[in-house]
Amino acid sequence: MNLDWTKVWTFVSLGSYVFAFLTVPSILLRRQGRPISAVSWVLLLFAFPLVGLLSWWLLGRRHLERHKARREKSQHQIAADIQATKENLEDPPEARDFISIFKALPEALQSSVFPPTSGNRVKLLIDAAQAYPAMKQAIRDAQEYIHFLFYIWQNDAVGLEFRDLLVYRAKAGVKVRVLVDSLGSSLLDDAFLAPMRDAGVCISYVPAGILQNRPTLNFRNHRKILIVDGIVAFGGGLNIGIEYTMQWRDIGLKMEGPIVDQYQEVFVDDWYFATGESITDERYFGRWRDSKGQALESGEHNANCGVIASGPHLRAKILRDAFFTAITSAKRRVWLITPYFIPDYAIMVALQTAVYRGVDCRLLVPGLSDVPFVQFAARSYYETLLEAGLKIYEYQAATLHAKALLFDDDLSIIGSANIDIRSFRLNFEVSTLISSKQFNKQLGDHFLKDCEDSKEISLEQIGQNSSFRRLLEAIAHLLSPLL
Repeated sequence: MNLDWTKVWTFVSLGSYVFAFLTVPSILLRRQGRPISAVSWVLLLFAFPLVGLLSWWLLGRRHLERHKARREKSQHQIAADIQATKENLEDPPEARDFISIFKALPEALQSSVFPPTSGNRVKLLIDAAQAYPAMKQAIRDAQEYIHFLFYIWQNDAVGLEFRDLLVYRAKAGVKVRVLVDSLGSSLLDDAFLAPMRDAGVCISYVPAGILQNRPTLNFRNHRKILIVDGIVAFGGGLNIGIEYTMQWRDIGLKMEGPIVDQYQEVFVDDWYFATGESITDERYFGRWRDSKGQALESGEHNANCGVIASGPHLRAKILRDAFFTAITSAKRRVWLITPYFIPDYAIMVALQTAVYRGVDCRLLVPGLSDVPFVQFAARSYYETLLEAGLKIYEYQAATLHAKALLFDDDLSIIGSANIDIRSFRLNFEVSTLISSKQFNKQLGDHFLKDCEDSKEISLEQIGQNSSFRRLLEAIAHLLSPLL
């Protein structure tokens, strides 16, 4: 019997619209309080019903509630172990109050927003050319342990070089723990991992079992952390791969002082969630003190620092709230660097009203993005911000991947987070708040230099865009709550 494929397609299309209509109540209930997201899902359902149905029921409906509940429980358990260890250690020196973006946090958020400390050394690392040699040297110098967490670790020449360094130190008796994201580092095959396992390196993925139960594409650990002996830590936006050594603009941090303990807590939390192993004894904390048990008092960029470790398991979108509070509190300048710019309504209003208050607001984004559709979405916000008076620059010299925020003359934020909905709601991120006029000036000089290698966007240019490009941007804007 010959099938009439026209009738079959008609039946499938009508059926998909019926199921799309029946799915709308689920969206309205699950996205209650988030009307823009709800509208986007409904529009996707009826514009592309088959894609919308599969996306909602596989990825959107449960919104990772089981994973979030398990992560919340895990964090609560390990926080108790960490606190017991810290009670046996001298408290780190407190920083001055002006670095504290938040004055009163609910208890549920206190394990994710760390109190600012003084006596830290922070060094700005521009691109892999500065970051990789410093990281490699720290690994070579390791005596007791190395904690290595990266979202993307590529199976290429650079990835192999880092792997071989970790193997070298593991064979020398250094305890090496490696944690990578199961999607971002999915190209690490058995041939790549075998030498590490043979050398005794502990390797784990998070979330474990990407194909178990259902896809976990929206539960990514986007953090980048390297900790050596509890003495030095590295953070920022750099992943591990050869592409980052080429035409790639990025920012990293080298840190010493009490801030290392805060990064250690973030890693310990992630490690416990992935493996169930609690690494909370005293040898992992308090190592930043000198031989007399004192905090660092001198050195390059002596700074007050604090960490914000955000994730989808938190009830509040603490990273977005931190950015919002910093923007609305700024008095002189707000300069932002981000490769992916998909702000929510709160950030848009914060930027607009900051300009209205006379604050110098500037945004540096890629001229050529590695994710073109996201760039279309970002450009859909330009007109509103330009009309408010914000200055926008598109970097031309390389692929911009740096993530940094500058506020006034003293506060900077550098980390793994983008200014987008995915970083605010879906990813595990870590950001460092740095209160230092010297560091802020250095970062500001870097910002201005990159602006010289950028094209400033004007309203006139926006008006000259073709109708087709404006349509693409409008479509990307409509779908931006789903990105």
